[in-house]
Amino acid sequence: MGSLRAMLVFCLSLATPITVCAADPPIDKPTSVLQFELVDGTVISGRTDARTLNIKISSGNIVKIPVSVFKELTVGLNDRAGLVQRIKKLIDSMTSDELLESAQNELIALGPMATPIIESQLGDYVYPTVRQVLNAHKAWREKHPNAPDALVKPLKPRSTILTNANKFHGTITIKEFCITSTYGPVTVRLDDIYRIRRLTNLQISLAPDKFGNWEVKQRNGPYIEGKMLSQSLRIQTHFGPISVPFERIKTAAFSADRKTVRLECWGATSFTGQCDPKVKISIKTHKGQTNVSAGNIATISSHPLRLMGHGSQINSIAFSPDGKQLVSGSFDKTIKLWNTANGKERLTIKGHSGMVYSVAFSPDGKRLASGSDDKTTVIWDAAAGTKLFWGKAYRAPISTVAFSPDGKRLAVGGWSDYVELWDLKSHKTLQTFRGRAGAGSVVFSPDGKRLAAACTDHVLRVWDIAAAHKPLTLKGHAHNVSDVAFSPDGKRLASACLDKTARIWDAATGKELFILKGHSHQVTSVAFSPDGKYLASGSWDNTIKLWDTDTGENFFTLTGHGCGVLSVAFSPDGKRLASGGYGQIIKIWAISEQTKARK
Repeated sequence: MGSLRAMLVFCLSLATPITVCAADPPIDKPTSVLQFELVDGTVISGRTDARTLNIKISSGNIVKIPVSVFKELTVGLNDRAGLVQRIKKLIDSMTSDELLESAQNELIALGPMATPIIESQLGDYVYPTVRQVLNAHKAWREKHPNAPDALVKPLKPRSTILTNANKFHGTITIKEFCITSTYGPVTVRLDDIYRIRRLTNLQISLAPDKFGNWEVKQRNGPYIEGKMLSQSLRIQTHFGPISVPFERIKTAAFSADRKTVRLECWGATSFTGQCDPKVKISIKTHKGQTNVSAGNIATISSHPLRLMGHGSQINSIAFSPDGKQLVSGSFDKTIKLWNTANGKERLTIKGHSGMVYSVAFSPDGKRLASGSDDKTTVIWDAAAGTKLFWGKAYRAPISTVAFSPDGKRLAVGGWSDYVELWDLKSHKTLQTFRGRAGAGSVVFSPDGKRLAAACTDHVLRVWDIAAAHKPLTLKGHAHNVSDVAFSPDGKRLASACLDKTARIWDAATGKELFILKGHSHQVTSVAFSPDGKYLASGSWDNTIKLWDTDTGENFFTLTGHGCGVLSVAFSPDGKRLASGGYGQIIKIWAISEQTKARK
């Protein structure tokens, strides 16, 4: 994977169309993975067999742009009369709270041409998202005070194509696109498209684990929560009927007139269409099976598997090597072991007199290590929850523990200025690595030869364990570094920091490769996927972001937490992501690799 680096060469000739050629090899195959945003708010992600996008520019020439170097296409809107009718129809549909957000998104998708109608129809009843569109158009009107009618010419009805190095304006010659999506083949007319964007080369989708719950809000009747028994929901869209499996649906919002449904799906796709109000949807609750008519549903939403039982914030989580268990440490002074198949608590371990800051599984899954505010480290039997070894008292609260890859050593760090390496057989201290500040997190390299620490003096330190030389110091963060992780191949490091960024570094040289910006609050935790292709970061802004480790691009954001996220962890097979934090709830998300644009 890599970013678009094509140097564009123009073959200028009035006798033949202009062809954009790539000096570098294309980043993709002709069957590219693209995201189509339609004017009605529908979003479809899939592949198209189109090899080129042709655009007629002002000189009259046709520029043929290979899909392999395509980045984004914004389609110009020419049908003003049709646009007026679509906007009025959308505004008329904004009669219920559950449709408001969807209608806002659809209005915004129509672009600045729509703002005069939005303003005249909505008046002062404008939410912030719509206000952004209005402000953009007002700025245009201030620059064009003599325009007789803002709707006549707010934008030039020309399409725009972006590549990595060029921008082309003109008329698109293709009339429709055939898309192969995860929901089946779809044919979309150019007139229905607002924008087309290339997805990242690796796009993953998150969906509720098979043991996750569904919540149904009825118009007339009680709130329902349980397991989804129905397989799919069939809707009639403007491009034909489509059946969407419930396992792919994130939320479904039904209109007040009970005719229209808006589906937000996992994997950057959404649909708007007509649904038969008589269709029955089956939910298994604790009382048994319940059938609800679609016409009596306001909203349906899916949730990941939730692990509940701690009495305070959850500071640290980790999967067992076989992925069947999850361990968590909390401010409630306990350690809990969970069954990751059904979310049930298997064992509660008590013994620390202070808050538990860090927990870890040994590589063989037979032992647990924990570090606490009581300044002690304990090794536990993972099956029985009994103490195997109580470590000596540390000078300060212990914030981090980590087993070596061979399970023979344990690294222990805290709010003092050193990290200790213990021999787990003799229970003796093998080495002491000194720094200038405390360590919020320590981690071994996959080969066990290096030890990295996230330090409170704004740097990361990496020690060669055998040489015990002066550590490699990685500088760049502007605040306390809260977490550190090695990539599975040991070539890169990732860090989380209170400066609201995560970063990816070259582990050998200390060179900063990417600054990952996007969180609005302190970043607390990072974790590489087992294949190293993406990075998860948790933050106090209540979100988890997923990043492409080859480009530094944020391609997915999880917003399922109501409070700050303090710890994230991937399962060993990479198919699940666990997260925990201030909300006393651990969530497990099922992850499936959806799209690989390049193999």
